[in-house]
Amino acid sequence: MRRFTVENEFAASVAELEALLDSPALHERLQRAMPAIDAIEPLERLEDEREVRRRVRYRPNVDGKIPAFGRGVVKPEMLAWVEESVWDKAAHRYRYRIVPNLPAAWRDRFDSHGSYQLTATARGVHRLIEGEIHVRVPLVGGLVERMLVKEVEQNFRAEAEALRRFLADTRAASLR
Repeated sequence: MRRFTVENEFAASVAELEALLDSPALHERLQRAMPAIDAIEPLERLEDEREVRRRVRYRPNVDGKIPAFGRGVVKPEMLAWVEESVWDKAAHRYRYRIVPNLPAAWRDRFDSHGSYQLTATARGVHRLIEGEIHVRVPLVGGLVERMLVKEVEQNFRAEAEALRRFLADTRAASLR
């Protein structure tokens, strides 16, 4: 099992950042900003007074991502996943779990979940992302975990930059 932590700072209020994270335009912006992702498809959004539940499908760019030792078994479509998340509005906390597009017999070999917390600071918002990835495959599980953690960290950094640009664009549009 590999744990990871990613921290970001945003010059915004928690309410501004949450509005961007829940915007219908977010996924299109992220898709353009994240070179490792070919497509992002919102599947479901349910909201009540306490929380927002979402399901979003991600299809990664798989060019060069499947190691030679796995190409006979791992097909490109198997690298897609659905992120199931719950946003606790009052706590400003998001919990997520990754559901991979793997054959049913393989699903018990992969687990990834985590959370991120938004906290107001004197300079804006601090986002703390904590997660873990567990790949239960003898001999190569640790290698795959390291590769996935690296990819996840790159995606969260790209997402943070996209959110900063989205925030700037939203502010500029409100001044017109």
